[in-house]
Amino acid sequence: MKKRTIIISSTLLIFIIIVTIFNSNKTLAKLNSPDSTYQIIIKYKPPFLKGTFKISIYYKEKSSLIKEHLNDTNIFYDGAHLSDGNYHISWENNIATLTLTGDSILESKEFIINMLTVPKITEVKKDTSSIMLQSNLM
Repeated sequence: MKKRTIIISSTLLIFIIIVTIFNSNKTLAKLNSPDSTYQIIIKYKPPFLKGTFKISIYYKEKSSLIKEHLNDTNIFYDGAHLSDGNYHISWENNIATLTLTGDSILESKEFIINMLTVPKITEVKKDTSSIMLQSNLM
């Protein structure tokens, strides 16, 4: 009876460790503002096999140890883990334009992050009908 309890406990512990490792957020990028006052952190949670990646966007001030959550979004990427090619950032003063790209042109999401006052993020809505027409012509 004792041996059976040990086997069940060990199996349960191994299962919890595996789920924790595969279900944790991974850091895609840590991007500094031009004057290094702010940092934008992009984290993602990969799907089990393939499908939608949950993307979380955070910011942190240089002097702070705590990161603040800004937004969650999803992008579809049918393949390997996300890489440097899945995001682009440009800065103008302390306003960042962050573009996240998934598996296709239609999976591009753009965010404006204003760090000048209270950090605020705004998703830029795109007209996908013109993008779809362009991709069909190719």
